[in-house]
Amino acid sequence: MVACPVCSRVWQLRREEIKRGSFPCPGCNERLRLPEPEGAGMMVVGSALLAVLIPYLAGAEGYTFLLVAVIIYVTVPWVATGVRLSLFLLSPYPVKLTLDTEWDVGGVLHLSDPPDSPKKP
Repeated sequence: MVACPVCSRVWQLRREEIKRGSFPCPGCNERLRLPEPEGAGMMVVGSALLAVLIPYLAGAEGYTFLLVAVIIYVTVPWVATGVRLSLFLLSPYPVKLTLDTEWDVGGVLHLSDPPDSPKKP
């Protein structure tokens, strides 16, 4: 179940149907979005630490150290993202949405007739 923070309307929506970007509320048409995930910086730092520590503790040297470090540095964020996504999809708790403040609602562009041209004598 998903609840709109503006109109408080609750509707049935599978988690797979929620888009990553902005989408309209079926009730009030306000633009909503999922909150941005936090912790990306920590994931990069943790991945870098693991990429250095694991080959060092295993005794790898030279190109082997670099190869294993790069593989670990790339693999850890992918695995962490997969775990996070599966926890999101399988979670029994309702999805919390936020109002999309980045959405530009500046209006619709209307084309009008060109201004009158100066009259020639």
